[in-house]
Amino acid sequence: MIADYLKTLRPGYPRTLDELIAKASDPKTGYRSPEKLVGLKYTASVALDLNDPVYLAAKTQGLMALIIVPAGMTKDGLPVTLSFLGQPYSEPKLLGYAHDFEQATRARVLPKNSPALPGDTIPQ
Repeated sequence: MIADYLKTLRPGYPRTLDELIAKASDPKTGYRSPEKLVGLKYTASVALDLNDPVYLAAKTQGLMALIIVPAGMTKDGLPVTLSFLGQPYSEPKLLGYAHDFEQATRARVLPKNSPALPGDTIPQ
């Protein structure tokens, strides 16, 4: 899908995944995320074309449903999440599990670098 998006960019921008990787690999661009660069290279090596029969089968058969919920923060203040996976169309059960998890753990916390929104605080 990244490749399809890149095709829509105007001249001067990377138009293919390989061009994006080449640009990110060039020290002159100042790209500062070697981890993301590794991810881009990996994606380019395994990504299927959107017309590939394997991709189309996985897309139409809906391999699984996914629900992600907050699960707290690390000691460095980074968010942690928990993923609930299930069979296609099992979303009602997954939402129930996610709700029960959130109610039992109360793990949802405001990141320390994010200001509270007006509705997030209760005046004393």
